[in-house]
Amino acid sequence: QPPPRRPAVGRPLGQNLVMAGTPDNQYTWTLGVDLFAGGGRVGQADYYGSLVTGGRIKGDYILDPRRRLGAELYLQYSQFSQGSDDLMGEQTLDIADFGLAGYKHLCLGAQSRFCVTPLVGVHLALMSPQGEEDETGANLFNFLGVGGRAELALTYAFGSRFEHVLSISGGANLYSQVLSGPSGSGDDLTIAQAGLDTGGAFGFLALGYTYRFNTPLGSSPFVTLE
Repeated sequence: QPPPRRPAVGRPLGQNLVMAGTPDNQYTWTLGVDLFAGGGRVGQADYYGSLVTGGRIKGDYILDPRRRLGAELYLQYSQFSQGSDDLMGEQTLDIADFGLAGYKHLCLGAQSRFCVTPLVGVHLALMSPQGEEDETGANLFNFLGVGGRAELALTYAFGSRFEHVLSISGGANLYSQVLSGPSGSGDDLTIAQAGLDTGGAFGFLALGYTYRFNTPLGSSPFVTLE
């Protein structure tokens, strides 16, 4: 007589590795991009226009996961529309900012998809009035100032571990008068001639996308086996 058949005993099928954890708002670092538009003024009145458009590349790093405090490095590019000054003509102004900011996520809970994130930062600002170009036609960002950025963002996270984040934010960028610029020799404009002996500010609304990494900074596997 054949031995009785025993039911197979084994480990149940493993859960999908990507879905194994409960989604939350914990991560190590991020890469993201924002596109923004707004209005304001930098420099003397009418030297440059009031409409501003631009973009920002940013990278975040969580310093205190429990309190959800982090730091952000960002590179921002803005362009003011044409001015209407009689002497300067219809000139635009380009600004490149290199900045460092701090932020805090305020979420309803660890598993909440929505968070509010206030941010405050400082940056170096390199400015280039239209016409300040080298012999190849590339803009010369030879006017240096400093500034700040204040922002409040509403974010929505999705994905198996909330790794994708969409954001809408509003804020302001502030600028000092230019602290260093050309001496005015040759065809170069002085700080006063460029109208940048006065600072300014602009407000903006931005839309953004960010990807969150939960691996150590510098490594980027999308799935980590434990």
